[in-house]
Amino acid sequence: MALEQREQKRYLNMSNGAIREKCEPSHPSAVKRVLDNGKVLHEIIYASLEGTIDRIYTTTHKEYGLKYNLVVEDEGEKYLLQISENSRYSNDFIMVLPNMTLGSRFMFKPYQFTTQDEREVQGLTIYCEGEKVTNYYKNRTEKADGTFEVEYVNGLLPYTGTNGSKDEFKIYAMQSRIFLKNESAQYIEKINDYVITKTASLLSNEDEKEEEDYDGI
Repeated sequence: MALEQREQKRYLNMSNGAIREKCEPSHPSAVKRVLDNGKVLHEIIYASLEGTIDRIYTTTHKEYGLKYNLVVEDEGEKYLLQISENSRYSNDFIMVLPNMTLGSRFMFKPYQFTTQDEREVQGLTIYCEGEKVTNYYKNRTEKADGTFEVEYVNGLLPYTGTNGSKDEFKIYAMQSRIFLKNESAQYIEKINDYVITKTASLLSNEDEKEEEDYDGI
């Protein structure tokens, strides 16, 4: 019977403006974190993750909901970065996904800060070859007074309901989420098809090289 060794990956997630990896409490870089439900975690905290995308897939947990799973490879090591659909990080990821250049190196850099009016802001910035990946569905233009004008493009519709209506905005938010979820599924399939095709091409080239070497003996 042939045995195949399981692929080894390091599991990462994003929370509180950082990329986190679970570890033993005895690890020299371990940082203790207590969740809202009282569960205690020990994690190593990273500012960013950089590498090429090996593949993307989604999973659904009965308690935590849908997650986007990004397999990122760098120098022969693989990382599984999980992004919860219910987080702001997920929204930022989906918004730039169609603009992510296939085959390039990406840097995933979450952030968190508190504004002067004490609002907590979280998000995710993705860089490609050192350049920030732009939003595919919103164009922001700075006006003379320093404010921004937002243009909705590529199928995402702006909110046209009654200002201050929570019910109408909830409906709009749900419709937008469904639209973006369907859109992201198409682009994830496109990315995975690209990776599979590229891998098959590399393997084919390697086979040809081995045959040439063999013929030359």
